[in-house]
Amino acid sequence: GYPGEGAAWLEEALRQATDVSSALRARGLATAGYLRWVLSEHGRSRSLASDALALFRELGDEVQVAFCLNLLGNVAMMQARFAEAQTRFAQSVALSEQVGPPAQAATTRGNLGLVGAWRGDHARGAELLEAGIASLEELGEEWAAAYFRCCLALLYRELGELDRAESMAREGLRAARAVGYLQATCFGLIAVGEVAAARGELDLAADQLEAAARETRRWGSVAAVKMAQCRLGATCVALGNHERAREVLDDALRSSARAAPNFLPGALEAVAWLVAERGAPARAAALWGGADRLRETLRIPAWPFERTRSTMLQREFRRRLGDARWVSNWQAGQGLTEPNLIAAARAALADLWPHGAADGENPAPSEPVREIAQTDGGIRYVGNSFTGSE
Repeated sequence: GYPGEGAAWLEEALRQATDVSSALRARGLATAGYLRWVLSEHGRSRSLASDALALFRELGDEVQVAFCLNLLGNVAMMQARFAEAQTRFAQSVALSEQVGPPAQAATTRGNLGLVGAWRGDHARGAELLEAGIASLEELGEEWAAAYFRCCLALLYRELGELDRAESMAREGLRAARAVGYLQATCFGLIAVGEVAAARGELDLAADQLEAAARETRRWGSVAAVKMAQCRLGATCVALGNHERAREVLDDALRSSARAAPNFLPGALEAVAWLVAERGAPARAAALWGGADRLRETLRIPAWPFERTRSTMLQREFRRRLGDARWVSNWQAGQGLTEPNLIAAARAALADLWPHGAADGENPAPSEPVREIAQTDGGIRYVGNSFTGSE
């Protein structure tokens, strides 16, 4: 339960052990690389895993080569290098199917499903995850199956299958707790919360996502913390709890660019929504424009639920601000560098507290725009007067 301490001890042992065998050194490097990945120290993880991969190839240990390829795929996925991740995962699956163990191949197939989802192919991602879960269950690898069930629940939500999503999320969370797997427990809490948010059950969503934020900190993965924070922040905006949203999203922005770039566009979009609700739609337009450009640069398409919400929110606040001012600020945001974009978002969060924007910023009364819920394949705003689908 203390991956940071474990990684530190292991790397110190590797530094001091001068006469250790190549096989033992390679295993130490691979394990340290895995622990650094858990901690979202992706640059260090990549270096350690690459060194281990080179040694295992020299030793002809193809089982461990497959493990390292899968680990490097996970590192690439969390660094938003999705093409590389897909290649690494495919290589690992092909090798594992030849030399084993079967659980390695099943786990990596699940990872292929995740990278497919990040690239926007949620239906294919769900198919791969379903296949991976079925194989892992047959092999008795309940810990891994629990994790992928929670991930699959999020994809079902994106596909509008909320009943399946809720069932899968609760099943995954229950299984994760039963086997004591903290990583899967964190994702299970996020999945239950996200499905509740999609149904418009915002109080339940906030409770689950608050628990996820606490548990991910205990786990130690910065990427998982940021994932929970982004979703919790958006839910708090929807609930009208602006102070908690500001606190969570400001913290999310502190290290997202370094440790969790996948979640940075989503964090910026949540901040834009909060800033708009605080009466500063012009600043929000710039943040939405910058987030859109960042998604293009990182090649991270918004997931359907977030894309629909963002589109409808921008449409409403553009109406309030006026086309000319909206477009001007949106384009200005697209020209910001990533560090300046983060700085602008954090400055907006600081400037709008304890009061909202000055009168000149907000051209219309700030009527809250609540969370979107998916219903029968459509969407609606909860607590607002307008409904419809994109």
